[in-house]
Amino acid sequence: MRQLRTCIYILFALSFVALLLTVLVFSKRENEKAKRLEVEAQVKELLGEKDRLTQAYDSAKTAKGEAETKLDQEIRRARELEQELVIEKREKDQLAGQVATLSRDLETLNTDYEAVQSKYEDVARTVKQLKDKFEQLKRQRASEPVELPPVVVKPEKDLKGEVLVVNDVFKFVVINLGQNDGLAEGMFLDVVRGSEKVARLQVDRLYDSLAACAVLRQNVETPIEMHDLVHTV
Repeated sequence: MRQLRTCIYILFALSFVALLLTVLVFSKRENEKAKRLEVEAQVKELLGEKDRLTQAYDSAKTAKGEAETKLDQEIRRARELEQELVIEKREKDQLAGQVATLSRDLETLNTDYEAVQSKYEDVARTVKQLKDKFEQLKRQRASEPVELPPVVVKPEKDLKGEVLVVNDVFKFVVINLGQNDGLAEGMFLDVVRGSEKVARLQVDRLYDSLAACAVLRQNVETPIEMHDLVHTV
């Protein structure tokens, strides 16, 4: 009887231990399941975060590429603007040089114009004086003809100039040689055009840088013209 009780106690103890083990195993499995679910949730969350980070990285990479492209464009534009500024500065300097040159040319032209104007006024006065003198000589010859002996004056050196004024009515010309050049009244000069002798002149009225010359003879087919060359005989 005692043995039966012992066996019952043992069976009861074993059942309790088995139940306890079952509870422990079930509890452990539930814990493991909960941990697994938690880990899966964390993994899922990490995968989502990974996807978000991947998208953010791709967006940042795209933005970086666009920024680099824009930066390259701005650098090229800056270089183009720098070249344009260099070209504009060069053109500005060239224009400034041209303006300075034109200003100097204008001053020279004004000076030349004043000189030409003064020379023209001298020539005009000379022409008027010669006209008056020829009119006076014409009246004198009409009332009392006088034949003057020829006066021949030899220059110390060969003088060369050109014709400034031609008067076909009174048969005289004005040349750009005068007393300052060594010319003297009575000297003879030849008018030439190329290799052809056009006329023979004689100095009649002398000034510092001009002279009025009477036309002694000339080629009818090639009359004297302005800018024809003259030289002493």
